[in-house]
Amino acid sequence: MKDGQVYELKTEDRQLQVSVDLTDSNFEITADGQLLFWIDFDAANSVRVDNSGHGNNNGYKLEPHLNIFTKHKSGSIEGNVLPREANSLIMAINGMDTIMAIPEDREGEFKIMGLKEGSYTVFIDGNNGYADTTINNVMVQKNEDTHLGIITLHQ
Repeated sequence: MKDGQVYELKTEDRQLQVSVDLTDSNFEITADGQLLFWIDFDAANSVRVDNSGHGNNNGYKLEPHLNIFTKHKSGSIEGNVLPREANSLIMAINGMDTIMAIPEDREGEFKIMGLKEGSYTVFIDGNNGYADTTINNVMVQKNEDTHLGIITLHQ
């Protein structure tokens, strides 16, 4: 649903199977020889406008985008965004990469995992009359959780 209108989400038969590329930076092998990695389904980048009808919006199509990572070779950003009524969207931005999260519970808790090492800008998109907030120079390191604490949005 977008702007109060319901659209069809098209899928293709070939999407019953997904292939991913594993590199030495996105998996690890445990002491007992098991392959270990996490798979994050990126919903925001997986749903695309279907323009197959001469440029018209004929609904949406699913083009699955997966992020493969291991906790020991990537970092995370976590915190709480309040009030929950802000229906906020959190974005961690590093260059051309943007990873998003939506707070999960009444405490506004979020955690963005599978991040490359580096400096991020965290943008909190406030809604329902709440102002946006930007936090610059958030440093992420491998195998570390970067804690932002409680972020309170204001009207």
